Amino acid sequence: EPVDFVAEFARIAQLGLLERGDFKTYYSLLSETLRRFIERDAGVEAMEQTTRELAATLKGAGVESVLAQRVVGYLEAADLVKFARFHPDVDTARRAPEAGLALLREIEADIAVRTAAAEAHEAHAEHPV
Repeated sequence: EPVDFVAEFARIAQLGLLERGDFKTYYSLLSETLRRFIERDAGVEAMEQTTRELAATLKGAGVESVLAQRVVGYLEAADLVKFARFHPDVDTARRAPEAGLALLREIEADIAVRTAAAEAHEAHAEHPV
């Protein structure tokens, strides 16, 4: 069944996890959602890789460098909460779903640009001028 990742980010924001002080679950869900989106739409193995491994994979897959760095930064921030017990300020945490959603949209745009370029290259190869 297709996942509505936009709705998933909104759902996580509404779970009340921050109000209960459950930063680890909150950031784990956000990180997992972005990774599942990357895996499904960018065709990049994302769920079973460390953030560092994913950074190299994104670059190898042709994802725009600045975008790949932003994705890694988002996931590294989540890793700090999940593994180092870091607690960001609540305002930063509240903005995390929107930041994840913004990355999702940028990844979609990056995929569209790369797809269009590949299709144009293919069309030119089939019918050179």
